[in-house]
Amino acid sequence: MDHKNFLERFYKNERVEMLSDGVFAIVVTLLILELRIPQLPEGHSPDALWIELIHMKPKLTSFVLSFLFVINLWFSHNVLFRVFVRVDNVMLWLNNLFLLVVCFVPFPTGLIGEYPESSVAMFLFGIPWLLIPVLVYSIGTYAMKKGHLSSLVDMKRYKENSKAVLSFIPVAIIPLVISIWYPMVSFGIYIVLLFAGIILGFRVRLIKGELD
Repeated sequence: MDHKNFLERFYKNERVEMLSDGVFAIVVTLLILELRIPQLPEGHSPDALWIELIHMKPKLTSFVLSFLFVINLWFSHNVLFRVFVRVDNVMLWLNNLFLLVVCFVPFPTGLIGEYPESSVAMFLFGIPWLLIPVLVYSIGTYAMKKGHLSSLVDMKRYKENSKAVLSFIPVAIIPLVISIWYPMVSFGIYIVLLFAGIILGFRVRLIKGELD
């Protein structure tokens, strides 16, 4: 392996993406562990299981929302890191902090499942929604300033997407504050934000020549 190829592999560091994918896989697995099969006595009525499943509605809802949230984060993380031609130590640690926040998601998800109307549970659930855009913006902006982006990246679109991520930060504060008094209203806002983020994610185009 010549010097140039070695440096390319050294700075690209595929292990960053391998670690990140592994963390995401574990987190989505932990989410499903919050859904436990109802324990019914022998000779229960045919409708008893349906009643128990209806009682599990908060857990099912929080699981679906958290799963989609984490998967959407993986999607965004995947798109972002594919445009980097090199990764330095600062980016490694920013990514580690990003993964730390992702790992936190199952905890408030479990709290919401047990205490769906708790303002504390909903407030904790909102923390990742605020921290994630801060970290994504930090990683993306740092990489741009250090020249770690591929020459094929459309810089105009890249900057526009960075501004969109930055604008999400004050938006994420709104349901976080509302959760203190109206946790279920806050939960509804997170659902809207989630689907808006998924739709916008499909419209992200960062490479020159990509079709809209």
